[in-house]
Amino acid sequence: MKIKEFEKYWIEKLENEFKSFPEVFLDNIKTKNLKMPGKDLIKGSELFGVYEISDINGETFFQTENIYKLKYILYGNRNKPERIKIPINEIDFEFVTKAYEKYLDNLLKNIETDYKKHFVNSSKLHSTISKIFSKLNLRRY
Repeated sequence: MKIKEFEKYWIEKLENEFKSFPEVFLDNIKTKNLKMPGKDLIKGSELFGVYEISDINGETFFQTENIYKLKYILYGNRNKPERIKIPINEIDFEFVTKAYEKYLDNLLKNIETDYKKHFVNSSKLHSTISKIFSKLNLRRY
């Protein structure tokens, strides 16, 4: 197997099996809808404990003091939806975000384990994982 074939295999596998965020991670959590801008969003600047979420042009869309809420919104924006469900209770942002990050970390470990089986002496693990995540528009904040 070549690295390109490995990347293709994992991209197709994750396209079919990836758990949708936030929906799959919101069991028994009361939510409300948050209107989204339908654009790529990035973590903006942080000033005095307030985090900004902006687009690539620097236009700010959200501000929060809760780092888990910031991550939650960025993760939820993966496919640029018009709306995402967000927890009503601020504490739930941490719980849901950590559960999703644990899921992503397990995916990374699984990809790494599989990679090392196929490519024992290769040093391209990190670039391969980056390509897979980039193709699927996945990030780990």
